[in-house]
Amino acid sequence: MHDFILFQEVLLYEFYDSLVQCGFHISVEEVKVAHEKMHSEGQIIEQLKKLFAVYGCSPETQHLLIQISTIPNIQFGFEKAKKWFDLKNRTLLNQLAKKGWIKKETLYDNGRKYYFYYMHSVIASAIRAQFTEQLYQACQRFIYEITLEMKDIRSQNDAVKKELIQFSWSLNDIFQGQFHSENDCDFLWTLAEIYRDIGYYKRSIPLLDLLFTLYTELYGDNCIQLGSVFNSRGMIEYNLSNFDAALDFYQKSLNILNEHIIPETLSSLAKIELAKLDLNIGKTYLKIDYNKAGTFFDRAYDVLLLEEGRESQLTQNALAHKAMFLEDTGHLLEAKNIYEKIYNQSKSDTDDYDTQLLHASTAHHIGNIYSDYAPEKAMPFLYGSERYFMEYPFPYPPGYSGCSEFDLLP
Repeated sequence: MHDFILFQEVLLYEFYDSLVQCGFHISVEEVKVAHEKMHSEGQIIEQLKKLFAVYGCSPETQHLLIQISTIPNIQFGFEKAKKWFDLKNRTLLNQLAKKGWIKKETLYDNGRKYYFYYMHSVIASAIRAQFTEQLYQACQRFIYEITLEMKDIRSQNDAVKKELIQFSWSLNDIFQGQFHSENDCDFLWTLAEIYRDIGYYKRSIPLLDLLFTLYTELYGDNCIQLGSVFNSRGMIEYNLSNFDAALDFYQKSLNILNEHIIPETLSSLAKIELAKLDLNIGKTYLKIDYNKAGTFFDRAYDVLLLEEGRESQLTQNALAHKAMFLEDTGHLLEAKNIYEKIYNQSKSDTDDYDTQLLHASTAHHIGNIYSDYAPEKAMPFLYGSERYFMEYPFPYPPGYSGCSEFDLLP
């Protein structure tokens, strides 16, 4: 790329000569702002390819340039780039910034200086168009690292998730139609789960539909991976209060799992997955036919207690739903005793998102039960719960569309 095109003031004829060298055909005709030959986005990008022709870069710099072109107009720091792109230092980033391929900005925070980088979307489009054949392969490490990061943040709050999925969605948008491998499925699955966690169902559902196709192509019809896809779809339908549809997806998931599982050789992981499905089915029956829910909660809790232990988040979640069933069927004292046990075991001062949520949720239920006969005892629990839910907004509030705050737990 000609550095002076972006950064230096040059004589007009020098600029003209540089455009011709890049492949432009400059005529003397009067050109309108809306030129009839520039209506197509593809034609515009073809011209941009010539203007932003990549040359003079080392193989390492070009490789980095190609990867960054998949996240246009989104700022990132060196620590992220170091992990994503396997960088040892800032040298390559600074070279790209000096040549004008990326923008480098300085941020001061408490007297400390930080640098952030981003690529303009126009330049990014031109680069991706030049390296179409190399783009997917060049970004394999980036896709893998982003997948690991998304898995790591599943237990963090929604703000952290929303920040990271900007990068993930850019990759998904660019490589639409090119995904085909097991690693790609892992990336798409993790992204779909995060979108479901934060309530962006319109983005999660197309990803699950794509996973259905990819898993079928990779492993065949009714492969065990589809059990997870149907389960996730069921959770979305449940959160949208489409309870009959949710139950239908859960049943499809259960049918597939039963088709692949041999009870005598059932692994601990398989038992846990079945218990989670039982928990989801029980939650759905609690909405449409609550008398059927208890069996599923009991079975889920017994398995999780054995396989995960009493302190496990999953086990505590199952126990909380056992208490909900007791509460809904009028066994208030038994329900309150279970809620109090969970409340006392969970810690409100922890940084773990799910533990905080469980603590606040049980406080909400204890307060509701006390409010019927001991309002003075109810207020501390209700106040603490309300303060937490006001501080940490969720995709939907407790009670919305018939959902409880426990539904926010995984």
